[in-house]
Amino acid sequence: MATRGVLWTPGSAARGLLSWAIDLWPYVNGKALFNGLRLQDMDAAEMLDIIHFMFEDDMRYSTAEEVQAQSKFRTNFYRLYGKEYKYGSDSSAGTTYGGRTYVPAGGVDEFDPSPVDARKPYVAPTKFNPESANPFGSVLDAPLG
Repeated sequence: MATRGVLWTPGSAARGLLSWAIDLWPYVNGKALFNGLRLQDMDAAEMLDIIHFMFEDDMRYSTAEEVQAQSKFRTNFYRLYGKEYKYGSDSSAGTTYGGRTYVPAGGVDEFDPSPVDARKPYVAPTKFNPESANPFGSVLDAPLG
């Protein structure tokens, strides 16, 4: 009888999923335990199905900001374990999967706070006449009331 597991998964894909799971073991194992699953007690095919599901679920984002926030959080948090987070996002390099770019450890550029052009164009102040019914002229509507 077929188990309907990830038996057909190519070896390289299975190794990739397992590498990802091992690298993020506190997250993967914690999520499995939270859902009442003990990965180490499962058949290999079922375990790979669960890890595959977790991987796809972990790739689901609505915005680029979510990707950046999770990447920054995990990069800092995994330092508490004395480990480097290998799956940080960086839009300038790496390989993209599901709208997220992965770069190898050490490949994420540090934030450069220097602005491209620090000078902003001059904007003249708005003329203000407190005696007028429309004190800011045509810039704003008259106050309610």
